[in-house]
Amino acid sequence: MINPKLDSLILAVGRFEEALKLPEGDTTRDSAIMRFQFCYDLSWKTLKEELKMRGLELFSPRECFKSAIAEGLLGDEESWLKMIDDRNEIAHVYDMTIAKRIYSNLADYLTLFQNLIAKLSE
Repeated sequence: MINPKLDSLILAVGRFEEALKLPEGDTTRDSAIMRFQFCYDLSWKTLKEELKMRGLELFSPRECFKSAIAEGLLGDEESWLKMIDDRNEIAHVYDMTIAKRIYSNLADYLTLFQNLIAKLSE
């Protein structure tokens, strides 16, 4: 069975990758962070759907990521959990220092999203 949310994730990750290719500046950084948030939200919701098809009913991003790791859908647990913390931090307060730190992690997160897409596309 094909995950119905996968196409949306693929499109969002492509747009996220485009934003990361632009020269860094305030607007580019803000755009990349916003696109990261879209990818993050779509990734956990896509995983939620995938895990539901496998008989697991989950409700939070952390539950979905942890279960996906246990199911072998995700590797690098430490990076995924770091991503959750970054997403929560940027979503609740916008601080330039935090934004710059999170922006420096975005290329790593892009790779995680791309790996997830590859795994779900198998």
